[in-house]
Amino acid sequence: MALTPMVSTRCDKGQEQTVAQVRQFYEQFLLYVREGLQSLGLPLARATLAQPHDAVFAWTATTLFVVASPGSATHVTSTHTYRDFTAVAGISPQALKQTAAREFGWEDMVCLRFEWSLVRLPKEEREAALREEASKYAVPLADKARAAQQLGVDEALAYLENARRRYGTGTAEGFSDCKANCRNAILSLLAALAGTQEIRQAVKKLHKQGLLGEREMEVVQAVEDLVAKLHGMASKTGTHPPMANRADAQLALRLAEAVVSYLISNALQAKERREAE
Repeated sequence: MALTPMVSTRCDKGQEQTVAQVRQFYEQFLLYVREGLQSLGLPLARATLAQPHDAVFAWTATTLFVVASPGSATHVTSTHTYRDFTAVAGISPQALKQTAAREFGWEDMVCLRFEWSLVRLPKEEREAALREEASKYAVPLADKARAAQQLGVDEALAYLENARRRYGTGTAEGFSDCKANCRNAILSLLAALAGTQEIRQAVKKLHKQGLLGEREMEVVQAVEDLVAKLHGMASKTGTHPPMANRADAQLALRLAEAVVSYLISNALQAKERREAE
């Protein structure tokens, strides 16, 4: 079953048979991903592959690569691009992600790799192996979600995911929403970890908790300034607020991702140290 009512397909002439084979394989994989996420209790909205998404399918003689992203997908349509790289040497997931970023402006991407021998198997014969591949995607997501929930930062991660999706729309409204979600992600994270949304006060509390380094006030000040600047940049208003564009939304998103990732990583390490004592 397709994730969206309409999937726009881009491929070269003569690829129709391969495209049909790949599409059937991928839809089966996505079905197992959704089933796996649901069995682990993870909301489907938290996973790129469980939501409408754009994708690039590229294959060599032995391997099928998939690069997926929220991109410009909506609840009614998404775009799948198919490319034959059997005559190209040195294809790698990183190279494909760089190509997708350059051609489509994608930021948030998931890269998958399958052996062609698995793709070519009949649907029934590949089920067990494909369920295992789906589990490799679903289980780490569920583990991360449980850890975030224990820290009380799942709301912040949800805001960040919304920021990525709104950025992917490529519209002024989407860029503006992206910045607002970045702001909300930071404030929600501070409230969860420090008990306050007042940035300077929160950063000082996080320093005292040991989440911002070993008493290095220079590091604390740098993070404090970074968060403060991000908050101001992502919440400018006024009679004539600046029109949101891709560049400032991209900067807000990258800064928010870096700050959120850094603080959550430190919080998890601190939690593990406490539990080990």
